[in-house]
Amino acid sequence: TLKGKAPWPEKICHSAKTSSRVDFSSSETPRRPSPKSRRLIPSARARDKMREAARNEHRRLLYVALTRAEERLYISGFVGERGPADGCWHNMIREALEGGFDALPDPDEAERQILRSKNAPATITLTRAGAPRERVEIPAWARTPAEHEAAPMPPLRPSSALAGADAAPDFIAAAPARRDGDRLLIGRLTHALLQHLPRCAAERRLTVALRFLQINAPRLEPARSEALIRAVLDVIDHPSLATLFGASSAAEVDIVARIDTPRGLRDIVGRIDRIAETESEVFIADFKTGAPRLSPSVAQLRQLALYRAAALALYPGKRVRCVLIFTQDASVVEPGEAALEQAFEAIDAL
Repeated sequence: TLKGKAPWPEKICHSAKTSSRVDFSSSETPRRPSPKSRRLIPSARARDKMREAARNEHRRLLYVALTRAEERLYISGFVGERGPADGCWHNMIREALEGGFDALPDPDEAERQILRSKNAPATITLTRAGAPRERVEIPAWARTPAEHEAAPMPPLRPSSALAGADAAPDFIAAAPARRDGDRLLIGRLTHALLQHLPRCAAERRLTVALRFLQINAPRLEPARSEALIRAVLDVIDHPSLATLFGASSAAEVDIVARIDTPRGLRDIVGRIDRIAETESEVFIADFKTGAPRLSPSVAQLRQLALYRAAALALYPGKRVRCVLIFTQDASVVEPGEAALEQAFEAIDAL
């Protein structure tokens, strides 16, 4: 009995999650359902749902196995002391078949039984009676060995023909030194600047080059950065190379061509550093970041000769000029056509 009010037999207690009725009229101490017991109900439901899903998947796999058998289906397994588990495939199949099959002694093990269908299909004996087969004459070409076909020659790659001509002559196949890494970095940066700077307005090229090196080579010494930019701008502004960096030019051009060589038709696959086309001629340039040369080496001549042969096949009727551009001092070396022809004739050595 609450003070000042009538007896109240029961009270409704509310919580944020559940409502429960507590009976104050009972002699037992009223208890609110524990949070743990409230959590058990949804957990049990979730577990049952997961187990049912697992059983469905177990039965689905059995269906897949049964329907994939083409002629015969063998089901085997092993059991321990407790016997087969509930719902194992063997028991599921046996329970499904027992109604329409007869239990017979196993011919291999007398203490076991086998199930045989009550409506087994009748045995059909196939005979080979019929007219004798006619003799088949095998044509002569089927007995003649095929002629030997030589494997196709691998494609020629001008960069492979270079064979390290742009590398340091005293290079030793050992752990790369720091100067080797710097040389390779300078080479990549030079090629990138020569590829992209010609598309910029002349008055913006210096600013763009500085920004490019700040982003892509922030640890490069300022003196080397300035020397690199100066060399690249000298090449782009060279009077004899105006066509090469003009509006009709392109950088990093992939080429694929089939040419006639002393060893037969060969494929050429390569990438030209810079190419320009005019009404009467094609201008090809290969950039070199190594030490400048007064005359190209044999390997460099061979590389240009392959580029020239591919361009002659791709641009019939036009003269093809090939030059080496040494970026250290912006020097340009243009071999004569006779030297390139002679290098191309030595293609058998590749």
